[in-house]
Amino acid sequence: MKGLMIKDLLLLKNQAKFIGLLVIIALIMIVSGVNVIYINAYFSFFCATLVVNTISYDEYDHGYGYLFCLPMTRSGYVFEKYVLGLLLGMGSWLVSGGVATLVFYIQKEPVQLEEVWISFFMNLITIIIYLSFFIAIRIKFGNEKGRIFTFVLMGIILCVFALTQTTTSNQIIQEKMNLSLNQNIFLLLGAGLLALGIYVGSYYLSVHIMKKKEF
Repeated sequence: MKGLMIKDLLLLKNQAKFIGLLVIIALIMIVSGVNVIYINAYFSFFCATLVVNTISYDEYDHGYGYLFCLPMTRSGYVFEKYVLGLLLGMGSWLVSGGVATLVFYIQKEPVQLEEVWISFFMNLITIIIYLSFFIAIRIKFGNEKGRIFTFVLMGIILCVFALTQTTTSNQIIQEKMNLSLNQNIFLLLGAGLLALGIYVGSYYLSVHIMKKKEF
């Protein structure tokens, strides 16, 4: 798995221009006064999505046939993709969360930092669930069909985020989340464990799918 991880990281190194573009867009959003919670979600989701580039690269020109001639098991291959997805998602989430916290202090937002980080953790839980579907769909349907399902999934997520930016939705969320800090932490821990359970279940499903594939 170590060799495959190094290969994928070197491949992502070639995506430096795209990642740089994401950073520039995020900076523009910060200067424009966009909600830091939305910026955290935007940057984390797009960086986590980069894992699909490595899957597409492996599929290209019958690459799977070559990969599995090497000392690489199908379950090991899938495991590496799920680990890489978590590294990309959580790494970008931490970086964008740190920058957003700095911006929060500079702009002196009229909300508590604890409330902001509760929203950040909700973003992280959503990212984990998103990757659970995202990776399994790509492994199941391949590059072409998988791309269609991916666009549909991302469209749904973007619509949800757009909806939560409306005043009415924000009021509803604030009323529902009018809980103590301890209650919010308890709910986040429960949701986080559920998301990790879905992620592990998705991994085993993807292993099953990969073992059934013929190359």
